[in-house]
Amino acid sequence: MRKPFFMVVDYCIEDRVYKDYIADISADGMFIETRMPFSVGQEVSLSFAFPNYQKHIKITGEVVRISPQGIGVKFKIANQDQEAMIESLLETI
Repeated sequence: MRKPFFMVVDYCIEDRVYKDYIADISADGMFIETRMPFSVGQEVSLSFAFPNYQKHIKITGEVVRISPQGIGVKFKIANQDQEAMIESLLETI
């Protein structure tokens, strides 16, 4: 289930760094508001703040959807720590 989540996200696609806003998030991924012309299938390295903590979540993903408002990114969860952080984040919003 997607939840509204307005947060700055730093992300890297093909060695270029971008800064935009997350519009919503779920356990599987997020939607990033951007006007940049990305393509489905591109790998994304994401970093965003964990609200009320001094931590950042760093996770990779893949562009799975494109719209005029931005891109849908599916997370590639690498370990249980990442999964636990995303679940913990979803519980706080």
